[in-house]
Amino acid sequence: MLDAITAKKIPKGEIDLGRLKLASGKKDSSLAKKIAQLADASSSSRLEVFNQYKKALETQGDKIRGKEVFKAQCSACHQLEGVGKSVGADLSAARSRGLESILLNIIDPNREVKPAFVTYVVTTTSGKIITGMIASESANSLTLWKADHQNETILRNNIEEMRSTGISFMPEGVEKNISITV
Repeated sequence: MLDAITAKKIPKGEIDLGRLKLASGKKDSSLAKKIAQLADASSSSRLEVFNQYKKALETQGDKIRGKEVFKAQCSACHQLEGVGKSVGADLSAARSRGLESILLNIIDPNREVKPAFVTYVVTTTSGKIITGMIASESANSLTLWKADHQNETILRNNIEEMRSTGISFMPEGVEKNISITV
């Protein structure tokens, strides 16, 4: 698959390289190196996508359409004005950061990731691999919020390995479902 991406048979934008990097783990260094090279190239492609969407900031916004987009694309993890789940970053203060900053965080969620929103990979003593964001933890257990929008609690004595990926739980590419035009 990586060769197909490099040969441009599969567009880079079709693959979430952050998730691919996560999946590769640290077992195969040559694979990790290829993914890192593609991820570096992906950062510049994220900037290209940002520049494409940036022109939408110059248009008059449509609150009703914006609420529809938020509900469909963001509310599974974010809450705003009582709509959605408060799993991801709190968006209530986002307005004060400016539209370009908000757009950049949507287009390139891995550019700046607060520790609370980093993806973790947990390997249990039975060999099960669980990926998610820490929802809660105690002295005895850890609860991960997974991509399927479910929590999974793991007893700490059942954790063989736990590592941070440094990658945002928010996937790249959510903009594909959001039109640039109004």
